[in-house]
Amino acid sequence: MLTSKNQLNAVVNPFNPVTTINYSIAKAGNVSLKIFDILGNEIKTVVN
Repeated sequence: MLTSKNQLNAVVNPFNPVTTINYSIAKAGNVSLKIFDILGNEIKTVVN
């Protein structure tokens, strides 16, 4: 379970075009899941 502003390190396999990110929240509320590149640039908002 992730708390606010936690960092999730996902290892990407360059030979597999899919990466699965699992998460859960303790109670209903606002959730934002964003993907950043290695330089810290926001690439995509997956969940908002």
